[in-house]
Amino acid sequence: MEKLNQWLTLAANLGVLAGIIFLALEIQQNTATMNRQAGVERTSRLMGPYVQDIPAIYEKVKAVDGEEPVITVFKDRYKLDTQEAVTWVGFLQSNWQVYESDFRHLGPSAELDADIRYMMSFPDNQLLWDRLKSSFDVDFVEYVESLEQR
Repeated sequence: MEKLNQWLTLAANLGVLAGIIFLALEIQQNTATMNRQAGVERTSRLMGPYVQDIPAIYEKVKAVDGEEPVITVFKDRYKLDTQEAVTWVGFLQSNWQVYESDFRHLGPSAELDADIRYMMSFPDNQLLWDRLKSSFDVDFVEYVESLEQR
């Protein structure tokens, strides 16, 4: 009977240890998520006042420098004016940047896999990715391309 009690005590202690390890991992993941969200909110607060002016500024800069190829592609394919194309490309690119940040801070996950596959199911996201993937981290690009092959 004493041997049984020892085994039960050992099993209970291992259960407590496993619970503590699980809790520590959850806290670490939640902290990383909160840090990412804080970064996105901070960027939004800093950029918020300027976002509405970006298309007008873009028009002036590109009148001198020429238009970015990705903007031209979106204008031609979707019959967008410059403001619409700049806004939409910026929106899509910011989504990809969030996924890249998730990848860097949290690593690959089933949820991230599903989100990226969903994004890639839309032709406009695929078009943007094909044109701008070289602007992302090499590891993230390899990760996204590995999802496309699965």
